[in-house]
Amino acid sequence: MGSLISICMALMLLASSAAGQYISHKEGVEVQFLQQEVAFELPPQRVYGQTLVPMDTFFAAMGAKTEQTGIGTFRIQKGDTSLQVTVGEKEALFGGEKKIMAAAPLLLGGKVWIPLETAAEGFGYRLAFDEDTQSVQITEKDGSELTVHFIDVGQADAILLESGGKVMLIDGGNVADSDLIYTYLQKENIDYIDYMVGTHAHEDHMGGLSGALAKAKVGQIYVPETKSDAKFYQNFENMAAKQGLSLQQPQAGQEVILGDAQIYFYLPTQEDADDLNNTSLVVKAVCGETSFLFTADAEAEEEKDLLAQSYDLSATVLKAGHHGSDTSSSYVFLREVMPQYVVISVGKDNSYGHPDESVLSRFRDVGAEVYRTDLQGDIIAFSDGEEVTFRTSKNAPVQVQKPSAETNGTQPQGQTYIGNINTKKFHRESCRSLPAEKNRVYFSSREEAVTKGYDACGICKP
Repeated sequence: MGSLISICMALMLLASSAAGQYISHKEGVEVQFLQQEVAFELPPQRVYGQTLVPMDTFFAAMGAKTEQTGIGTFRIQKGDTSLQVTVGEKEALFGGEKKIMAAAPLLLGGKVWIPLETAAEGFGYRLAFDEDTQSVQITEKDGSELTVHFIDVGQADAILLESGGKVMLIDGGNVADSDLIYTYLQKENIDYIDYMVGTHAHEDHMGGLSGALAKAKVGQIYVPETKSDAKFYQNFENMAAKQGLSLQQPQAGQEVILGDAQIYFYLPTQEDADDLNNTSLVVKAVCGETSFLFTADAEAEEEKDLLAQSYDLSATVLKAGHHGSDTSSSYVFLREVMPQYVVISVGKDNSYGHPDESVLSRFRDVGAEVYRTDLQGDIIAFSDGEEVTFRTSKNAPVQVQKPSAETNGTQPQGQTYIGNINTKKFHRESCRSLPAEKNRVYFSSREEAVTKGYDACGICKP
C-alpha cells in the first residue's frame, strides 16, 4: 500500500512541477507535534524536500478546524490565524496574504495531502526534519529567529536573510539570474529589502541585483570601495539611482540590526582593484547562540588579513569562500571558524572543478556537514537562536563527517549524555550541537536517554 501511494504521489507531483527529482521513503515519515507522535492512517511522504501529510489528520492534531468552502478548496482556522488551500494549486492564502507553497496539495486515496513545512510554519510552529531517523519534530517558536536562503543560482552567489520582518539580500547571482531573483522575492512576498549587500564587483555576485531592485524597494545598499566600469555594474548603479539610493561603504566591524539578528561587516585592511576577490565584504549574522559567516569570494590572502584583525570569525554555518575553490577555506581560517555546517554555492558540472576535493577534505577534517546548491538546490537554514536546521529543494545526500574510531564502539564508563528538551535528541559532551544550558537534561547512560524517549544525535553518534 505504501509503495502504491508513493508511486501515485510521484506521478501527480511530477505532473505539476517542472524541477527536481522525487525520492520517497516507503516506510513513511514519523511526525511529532509538540513531542506527541501524530497517528496517520496513511504514512507521510518526503517529496522535493517537503513532507506531505494527510491534511485532516494533521490539522486535527494541531487543534485547528478544517472546512470545505468550495470544490477542492479548504479553509483551516486556529485562533486568529487562517489558511486557505486549493487542491492542485501552489498558491495559498495565509491570513489573506498570498504565499507560494513548495508543492501543491494533492487529492489521493480520498484524502487531501498538504506540505507540512508550509502548513506548520504558517501557523507559527518550528519544524525540523531529521534525515537519519526520517522524522519531523514540530515545536513552538520561541525567542530569536533567522531564516537564511542560499538560492541556487549556479556558479554564483545569492543569499536572502529574513528575521523579525526585516530582510537582507547578499549578492544576486549573474545578470542572467535577474528574473530568478525577481521570482524568488515574489514567491517570498518580499517587496521591501532593508539592506542590500554587493560583496564585490564581479558579475556572478552582483549581476542579478538589478532584478531585486526591479522587484523591491531597498533601504540601504552596501558595497566595497572598489567598483567596476563593467556594464552590469553600471546597470546596478542606475537601478539604485532610480530609487534615490547611493552606494555606501560599511565601516570595519560595523553592526546593523536585522530583526532578531545582529549583522557585522568585516573588511580587508586594503583593497586591490586588480584582485577583486580579496576586496570581498565578509558578513556575519548572529542570532542568539547561532551564527552565519558569509565570505563571498575571499581567498586565503583576505582570510589571513581578517584573522590578523582579530574579528570574531566563529560560526555555526560557513558559506564557503569562492564556490569551494582551493584558493579559499584555508586550514588556519577554518580552525578559527570551526563551522558545524558549510554551504557551497556552486554550479553543476562547472568548468572550474568546484568544489575542489582538497577543500571538501578540509571540511571533513573539521567535522562539518556540507550542503551544496549543485546537489541540494535551494538550501534554507533556520535558526531559532539555539540550533540551526536545514531544508532543501532537492533530496540529494549531504556530506557528513566520517565517524572516527573515537565515535564508534562502546562508551567509557561514567560517560554523561546531554539531551535537548526541544528536539528530544541526546549528545556526547563533546558534540558541537549541544543545546543551550536552559534546554539541557543530563543522563548517566545511553540506555537512560533512549528509555526516556530521546534519539541519538546524527553528528556525534553517541
